[in-house]
Amino acid sequence: MRAGRVLFVALTSITTVAIGTAACVGVGYYLILSAPPDVDAQCQHSPGQARIDACTAVIRAETSPTADLSWAHVSRGNAYTELGQYRRALDDYNAALLQVPDSSAAHNNRGYAYYMLGQDRRALTEYDMALKLQPGDVTALRNRGTITCFLGQCALAVKDFDAALRLSPHDATALYGRGRVYIRLGQYDSAIRDFDAALRLEPKALQILASRGTAYGEAGQYQRAIADLDVAVGNLPDADNLNSRCWARAVWGHELDAALADCNRALKLQPDSFAAIDSRALVYFRMGNYAAAIADAHAALGEAPALANSLYVLGLSRLRTGDQRNGKADIAEAKKRDPNIERTYAGYGVKP
Repeated sequence: MRAGRVLFVALTSITTVAIGTAACVGVGYYLILSAPPDVDAQCQHSPGQARIDACTAVIRAETSPTADLSWAHVSRGNAYTELGQYRRALDDYNAALLQVPDSSAAHNNRGYAYYMLGQDRRALTEYDMALKLQPGDVTALRNRGTITCFLGQCALAVKDFDAALRLSPHDATALYGRGRVYIRLGQYDSAIRDFDAALRLEPKALQILASRGTAYGEAGQYQRAIADLDVAVGNLPDADNLNSRCWARAVWGHELDAALADCNRALKLQPDSFAAIDSRALVYFRMGNYAAAIADAHAALGEAPALANSLYVLGLSRLRTGDQRNGKADIAEAKKRDPNIERTYAGYGVKP
């Protein structure tokens, strides 16, 4: 499975592209609201648990004005966010919004917490509210665009990224996010243009490079894809980048031993990665190892039952083993889930 099917991947080398925001792929949170001059500096600037402890002291003292306490809740919520404690972060953002309900930044941060907890529609509601309060909030526009595409409305998501880029034309994160959306829409040339522009702004951002490699692969420019992904994997050999290179080689239909090695390395790092299992299923199919392809397709579907890719490869593999009835049924169901899947795989040179 190509990396473009996993919409949210944190940028590795990209720097913060807007003051007060975290540089994530479309989905980011404001680091602070406004820091009153008398707030304990440790609550403003300390890392991790030290900031949590300092902000807790400020909140418990209850001597600050309401705005100060709201800021302390947001700052502590952000510390929890950075530690991956999203439910605690959400409690703090809720408390901040009880005190200052019209804070666009706090709504944006609460949306981020909801997203990280898997509550995507609630996150979308928060980004809508943030933009109602502050229509020119670039971070909220990026966030809403990312979530909207994740929920299946990628054409609508492009409009949010377009709006963000009109307000902030040199926003590498917005360019990257829109490029990822273009991958989902199958507009690979547009995706490559956005990644090129983002890389001119942030040439060391490995995930932008990896995503451009994905786009090259989907556009059939396999050698360019592998060149980008070689650099990305060489500097950041994580499961996502290894899977991306595995997938590029799988759809290319060449260097299959290397593709299998990449998928196996990705699964060693992340054993429950249905994306890497799905990619390996196509590698095995290309190798003619249909039993292994069937096993991997079943495993991927066990993790992600709606995955049309794995269902299609399952059907193709069953046809190759002579199981015509089940193979045809799998392919028919895959077409229901993704009406373009037969054309997509035909573009890879893979046909029933």
